[in-house]
Amino acid sequence: MILESILKFIFDSIGSSISTKKISDTLTSRGLSISNHTVENYISAFVESFLIYKVE
Repeated sequence: MILESILKFIFDSIGSSISTKKISDTLTSRGLSISNHTVENYISAFVESFLIYKVE
């Protein structure tokens, strides 16, 4: 559920700057308790699996 929520947030924010803090705060406000560190780990896994790409 958390994994899917992170991906939905990222996909809904295409073209906008996002941060792990913003994702964490948004999901926590929706009732899903998650830390910044966990969000960072998931995003790193998404990037390594070429599901998403990081723009510098």
